[in-house]
Amino acid sequence: APAAPAPLPAHTIAPAPVDVSAPTAAQNYGPQQVPLPMPGSFTSNGIGFVYVPVQMLIPGQEAPMQPQQDMMQAVPVDRFTRWPVPVGMSTPASAPPTPAPPMLRTETPGAPPPGVPSVEVEAGPPADQDITIPAVPEIPRAPVLERAFSVTSQVYRIRWTVDARKLKSSDREAVSPPFELSFSQAVNFKMVIRPKTMHELRGGASFKKAKGKGSVELRCLDRVKESLKPVVTFRIAVGSGHGEGEPPRGPVRHDFSDRAICGLPDDVKEWDFSRHVDPDTHTFVVCLEILSGPAAAAAMAAA
Repeated sequence: APAAPAPLPAHTIAPAPVDVSAPTAAQNYGPQQVPLPMPGSFTSNGIGFVYVPVQMLIPGQEAPMQPQQDMMQAVPVDRFTRWPVPVGMSTPASAPPTPAPPMLRTETPGAPPPGVPSVEVEAGPPADQDITIPAVPEIPRAPVLERAFSVTSQVYRIRWTVDARKLKSSDREAVSPPFELSFSQAVNFKMVIRPKTMHELRGGASFKKAKGKGSVELRCLDRVKESLKPVVTFRIAVGSGHGEGEPPRGPVRHDFSDRAICGLPDDVKEWDFSRHVDPDTHTFVVCLEILSGPAAAAAMAAA
């Protein structure tokens, strides 16, 4: 006699009863189709269900089959439960919701008590009136570089307004904006202020050490050939910008194809720029005079 089958586990769905004494071709020992419950058939505290794999026992096999994809069982699931729910255990009730703490309301005070305030407040303009902020007048400043040509004297003057703060710096030179002088073509030049050399050690040739004394040079920025004949006759003057200053020194005639920079002779090249600082604008002016034609010839003859 065949041995009695082992008891089924708790999660096992038994197959439909089959008459094994008279097997027919219609008999099926495979997994049986189990009708699935509808979601509405669960208790009121369930919120849904999931399908989990289960083991099924097939007659004639000693070990249960491995879970397959088509061996599924619907299990109700609650919010705070583990699924699947073991057989014989009821689904625990949901935890009661935690009420939100009450909001505390602070009553705003009403109108201030009557009486005169301890701090007097000046009455401002009406709410519909715009507040106009007066504009701060700007201090007029002269252009850094000015150019003028006198037809009568044939003198081309270039005025360079220099910030006097440069005289208290540790810089070793001050350079003007570039400007052009015309020969057979335009050539770029700059004026350069160099402080007086006080000693040969480091920092001995700075404006701060020189105490406002130095020299002015004219520098050619372009490489020019002798065929261009870049010969310039010039004079240099220093003043405050209000017509007051020292008379021009020079003239000096120089060919910039030989050397790109030139200044006044050593005996007249030193200026005391601090004497010409305008107290209102804190600037001083360096004026370069370019002589041409008869004016250049007469100045060189007088020198």
